Amino acid sequence: MGPVRSRAKKAQRHNPLAGRPTGQHDKPAAKPQVHTGRYPGLLDKANSQLLRIGVDFGTDNSSAAFVVVDDKEDKILEHIDRIHSLHTLNEKIRFPTLAAFKTLESSPRRGQLVFAQDVLDGLYDGTIKVDNIVSYPKLGLIDDFSGIFDADKGALEKLQARHLRTLKNATRDFDSVVIRYPDGNVEQDVVLTAIDDIVVRCLKYFLSLIKVELRKKLQISQEQIEWVMSEKTEVGFAAPTFWKDSMLDSFLRLIQEAGWPTYCKIWSEPKCALSAYVAGNVADLSRKQRDEMKGRELDAVRIVIDIGGGSLDATTIRATEITDDTIKFACIAESSGSLCGGRLLNDNIENRIKKTIGLSINPVLQALGDAGDSKIDKQAFWQSFLYDKSRRNFDADKETYPVQYGGNNLPSAQYEYMTPRSVILTKADMVAVHDSHVKRTQEATHGQVVTTEVVLIGGVTRALYIVQKIKEHLAPQEDIIVTEVEDFEKPLVAIGCILSLGQPGIGRRFATKEAYGVPIAEAFDKGRHRRGNKWEDERTDMGEEARDLTDWIVKVGQRAELSSEVYDWSVSFLNDDDTPCKTDPRKNPKKTFPVTIEQDILSCAHRGYGTTDRLEYKNVPQIELRKKLRIQLSQEQCMSIHDNTDYTKRGFWRDSTNGNWFFTCPVRVILEWHDIRLTWRAEIPKCGDFEKNTSGVTGVWHKEVVFALIGDHGVRDGDAQNTSRMDIDY
Repeated sequence: MGPVRSRAKKAQRHNPLAGRPTGQHDKPAAKPQVHTGRYPGLLDKANSQLLRIGVDFGTDNSSAAFVVVDDKEDKILEHIDRIHSLHTLNEKIRFPTLAAFKTLESSPRRGQLVFAQDVLDGLYDGTIKVDNIVSYPKLGLIDDFSGIFDADKGALEKLQARHLRTLKNATRDFDSVVIRYPDGNVEQDVVLTAIDDIVVRCLKYFLSLIKVELRKKLQISQEQIEWVMSEKTEVGFAAPTFWKDSMLDSFLRLIQEAGWPTYCKIWSEPKCALSAYVAGNVADLSRKQRDEMKGRELDAVRIVIDIGGGSLDATTIRATEITDDTIKFACIAESSGSLCGGRLLNDNIENRIKKTIGLSINPVLQALGDAGDSKIDKQAFWQSFLYDKSRRNFDADKETYPVQYGGNNLPSAQYEYMTPRSVILTKADMVAVHDSHVKRTQEATHGQVVTTEVVLIGGVTRALYIVQKIKEHLAPQEDIIVTEVEDFEKPLVAIGCILSLGQPGIGRRFATKEAYGVPIAEAFDKGRHRRGNKWEDERTDMGEEARDLTDWIVKVGQRAELSSEVYDWSVSFLNDDDTPCKTDPRKNPKKTFPVTIEQDILSCAHRGYGTTDRLEYKNVPQIELRKKLRIQLSQEQCMSIHDNTDYTKRGFWRDSTNGNWFFTCPVRVILEWHDIRLTWRAEIPKCGDFEKNTSGVTGVWHKEVVFALIGDHGVRDGDAQNTSRMDIDY
C-alpha cells in the first residue's frame, strides 16, 4: 500500500485536480497573472523608458550593470547606487586577451589553453613557461585568428603567417592541446577551434546570466525579458584602448552572433571608469558642496589607470561642465595600452607602466612645450615629471626635450589613437600636471588650481605589484593624489558604459538593426545595385566637366591611401606602378586611375576627443564634413587648360610657385560606419552654364561614393606609415 499512496501523492502534485471533490474542477479557471514588473513603462512600446546595460568583458572578471532610464530626459543618473550590477568572479567568464598553453597535471605532454589569471598562476606553480605565453596581438584573438589547430597533424590551417610561427613556438612543448570552455567542460577531441568560438560562448553565457539577474530585479517573465532585450535595450561595451578598429568590428560581429541586442556601442575602458567615478563622487556631495566644487573641478586633470587581468590602460581626462545631474568630459589623451595586467609577468613591467602613463600625458607635455610661456621652466618640468633620474641630460637652448621610453621619442612620435592637432588644452590643463611649478604658474594664470588625481581602478587587489610600481613611479610628484577604487562592488567600467549611452556622439563603434540586418558584404552589394540605375539617370543630367571629373575619381578597384595631413585634401592621379599618370583622364574616362588622397580623416573622425570643432556628431553613426576638394593634375593632363579661359572659370587654377594645375570644387562628405565597412558619401557640385554663373556652380547633384574599408587603419605596428589601404566603389 505504501507505494500506491506514494504514487497517488506524486500524481496529485503534478495534477492539481487529482483527489479533489467532484464538481470542484468545474469552477472557471483563474486568468493567468500578467507580470507588469517594477517598471510597467518598460513593457509599453510607446513609453520612453529604456533598459540600458553596460558590460565590461574582462580577461579575469567580467561585470555588467543595468538600469531603467527615461529616454526623453536622457540625463545621467542621480546616483550610481541606483544601478544594479553583476560580476562573474565565480563564473569563469573570461575574455582571452592574455593566453598561454599550460601543462596538464595528468599528462605532461598535453597542453591546455588558459587565459588571464590562470596564466599568472601557472607562472608561479611551474605549469606554464614564459615561452608558452601568447599575448593578444601575437595570437590575433578575434582580430583575424580563424585557424584550426589540429593536434594530429600539428599544423595550423587558414592562419596568417605571422601567427603561425608564434603558435608553433608556444605549443612546441606539447603533443596535443585541449581547451576549457566557460561551463567547465574540457574538449576531449584535442582540437582547438577558432578563438572566435570561445568569445561567442562566453558572450552567450554571460548574456544568460544577465537575463536571470534582470528577471529578479525587474520582476517580469522570461518572455517579457526577451521582448525588452530585442525592442527597448541599449548596450554599451568597454574595450581596451589598444584595440585596433578591426578588433572592434570583429567584436561587434561576435556580439551579434551571440544574440545580444542589436543597439550596441563600444567605449574606452578607462574613460568609462573615470566618468562613473566622478559621477559617483558628485552625487555623494550636498548641493552646497557641489556648487563649491563646480568651478575648481573644471581645472582638474585626472589620469585614470585601468588595471585589468590582461592589460593596463591610461587615459587623461578633464571635466568641462558639471551641473546637478550632468557631467561632461574632454578626453585629453588616451594611451595605446599595454599588455601587463595582473601580477608580474616579466622584468619589463616597470618600463611598460612608465610608457603607458607617459603616452597618456604626452600631448599635455607637448602642448606645454609649444606654449612658449617664459614663466614656465620647461627644463625643470621635463626633469621633474617624466624623465628617469639617470637620464637628466638637457640642453638649455632647446625648446623641447626628448623623453625615451621603450625606444620611442615621445614628443615627436605619432601614436595610435592620438591626433596632436585634435588635442584641445587650456592653461588649466597644463597647470594641473605641472606639479613642481603649481604655485609659480598659478600666480601667472588664474586663481585656484586643483591638484592632479590618479585613479587606479580594476582588479586592484589582484595586481598589488603593479599598484606598488605605479605609486613608486608617481612618488616624486608630491601634489598628485592616488586613489584606489575596486570595481567589484561598483563596476565602474560597466557603469561608465551606461552613462556614456546618454551621449550618442562619443562611441568608438556603433551598431544598429540596419547594420546587423544582413551580412555586411550582402548589404553592400545590394546597396550598390540599388544605386546603379539612379546613378546612371543622374549622370545624364550632369555637365560634361562634372561627369569627367567623377569618372576620374570614382572607379571600381581604385586605391586610396591616407596620410597624416588633417582636413586638407590633395588628390593626384597615378598609374598602377605609382608613377604620375601622363594620360589625360578626360580623354579616356573608362580607364581606371588609382587615386592617392592625402588625408588622415579616419584617425580623427572616429575618435571623439578634441574634434568637436571640426566634426558634427549625431545620434546616428554618421559624420558630415564640408570641404573644398582640391584635385592636383599633372601638366600633361592639363596641357589644354591654360590655353582655355573657360577652364579657368570652371574651377581650374595654377599654382604660381610650382606650376601645378588644380581643380577645386566644393564637396560635402558624409562618413558612415556599417559594421566592418566605412563608407564616404560625397556630394560633388554640378557644373553647368558658367557664362551665367561665374561661381562655377549652378546646382548640386548627388552621387554616392563608397570607400570600402579593407584592412586596418591608423598607426600600424612598428615603423609602418600612418596610412590606410582603401578601395573605392560606387
